Amino acid sequence: MLALLTNVCLLFTANYAVASIINEELVPYELSQNYVKLTRIKKTTAQAQDIIDFNDYDQLIIIAEINDSHVVGLLDLQMKFYNQSTKAIAPHMYRYFSEDDYTSGAPVGFVVNSCDFVDVEAVKTSKTTYQLDEVINCLYSEVWDEHAINMVQNMYSIDFTKVTRVFIDSTDSQEVTMAKRKLIDHGFASVDKDYNLSVVNIFLDSLSRGKHEQFLTVASLSVFILYVSMAFLFFHRYTKYIRVSRMVGGNFKRMLLFTSTVTAVISLILSNIAYLVLFYFKFIDVYYINFEIFLKIQLFMLLCNLILATVNLSLYYKRTENLARRS
Repeated sequence: MLALLTNVCLLFTANYAVASIINEELVPYELSQNYVKLTRIKKTTAQAQDIIDFNDYDQLIIIAEINDSHVVGLLDLQMKFYNQSTKAIAPHMYRYFSEDDYTSGAPVGFVVNSCDFVDVEAVKTSKTTYQLDEVINCLYSEVWDEHAINMVQNMYSIDFTKVTRVFIDSTDSQEVTMAKRKLIDHGFASVDKDYNLSVVNIFLDSLSRGKHEQFLTVASLSVFILYVSMAFLFFHRYTKYIRVSRMVGGNFKRMLLFTSTVTAVISLILSNIAYLVLFYFKFIDVYYINFEIFLKIQLFMLLCNLILATVNLSLYYKRTENLARRS
């Protein structure tokens, strides 16, 4: 049971650590886990208006990257990037994208990061630099800073034929699927989310993260140490069986083969039980570790069980051997 508890603790720790790494470092533009990334594979003449009708959506977010430009096109029906930004409140001067902007394809946008909130005139006159009808705001957010973005423009006003990558997100996964399908029909292809995380790095990285990750990692380590300690006590109960086996002609190799086989079978059974944890993660919608990570953790537990069984058998075999010589 302690082996199963250790297994489950490692799975919980790994899942939480992976979630933290993905959400804080690997998910672009601080999007949700629903996000989809697409890249252009075929040139088309279709513009954003021809592909995405924003009236069909309620919570859709689309970020369209233009080659290596420092400008991106944005459709933000959640107003996510407005609410999360540092901004100056200037009624009748500053605003965010409106439905009229999206409908008309108005060439408007907001400056990010390198702007002076107070100097409204300077912000407004920068429209000439970016060739826009209006600069509607000056916002600061690390989201744009990390991607070296200087201007965020109404997606319906950019030349969509120059867009090379698109990120789609929504609180409604069906909206993501619908928008993704339309973009694929117009020359884009979906890119798989391959985070390629090392199991060792997951646990080491969790020690340098927040208190929750550190607590789970230390708790898992404590349970693992307890499991190793209890394994020695567990095998001590079987000293007499090892002694009897020696008396009836049993040798170390046969005992080791039998012990390893039983240990492997028990480990396999415990791994199957631990697999139910993945279903629990899926049920509560917090499934972050992939099956490869799960298998590596199970392999680690199998090796630990075999090593502990071998070491304990060796120790108690020698002990019974010494007792036999003395007698």
